[in-house]
Amino acid sequence: QDLERRAAAAQTGTVAASMQLSYFYTSLSVARVYVAMEIPLDALKSPNQKGKAPGLQSTEVNFLGIASTPEGDVAARFSDALKVGPDGSLKDKSGKPLHYEKEFRIVPGKYSFTMVFSAGAFNAAAFSAGGESFGKLTVPLTVDARQAGELAMSGLVLSREAHPAAELGLGIAGLVENRRPLVAEDVQIVPSGSNQFKKSEAGFFYFEVYAPDPASVRAGVRVLDSKTGEPKSDSGPLKVGVPGDDGAIPVGSRLPIDGLAVGAYELEVTAVDSSGKQVRRTVDFEVR
Repeated sequence: QDLERRAAAAQTGTVAASMQLSYFYTSLSVARVYVAMEIPLDALKSPNQKGKAPGLQSTEVNFLGIASTPEGDVAARFSDALKVGPDGSLKDKSGKPLHYEKEFRIVPGKYSFTMVFSAGAFNAAAFSAGGESFGKLTVPLTVDARQAGELAMSGLVLSREAHPAAELGLGIAGLVENRRPLVAEDVQIVPSGSNQFKKSEAGFFYFEVYAPDPASVRAGVRVLDSKTGEPKSDSGPLKVGVPGDDGAIPVGSRLPIDGLAVGAYELEVTAVDSSGKQVRRTVDFEVR
């Protein structure tokens, strides 16, 4: 209820954070939306920590996510909580933001997704006065309809981390419940909550293809300059792998960060099958 007040209020959040959404089909009429966030740990100070020693104290971060239709109806919602700090389930990593992942299910359509989060107990007086510390992000969410017997593609996931699939269940990603890890060719791709990359760090991306004839599917990957549309990288035709038990064909690869100058770019993935059906997905990212 406290977080719902924040979601409904006109106030913007006071805690900076970044969030990326993607989606994957579980059937023709249902998709699972993958939420990835990054939140600065220093900003997660609950009101009862005033006067304590500097640095992150043990606290609980509460989350509320709501997907709404253009008419304002709630199509999906979830609430969650994570313990953060020296005595919590996630440890303070100096200089690194808190990484949070969650997934929920929804039918294809156009939505507005709002995520609200706060640390510690709700303080009504501070909230009314504009002094309560909380985060609030609202982004558009479009899940394309999928047709039976036709080629389809998921959204695109950006990532900074990739691990051998044998490590599933370890580290931060393994601590997040109620989600299916993203694995392609025995490599786990960990979604990033931000679309900004440093030239010195690794970059990856992940998507899934759904096809009546998987062996005929080819994919092309390009990186385009966001301002001019000029291609900066082109993979040429790529043969995708084999479907998993759920019929989805997972694809993961490196993002060519090291070959790009500082600037804004668009990752473009196009899948084509033997019938000539073509599906295209894009996602923006930055190199700093």
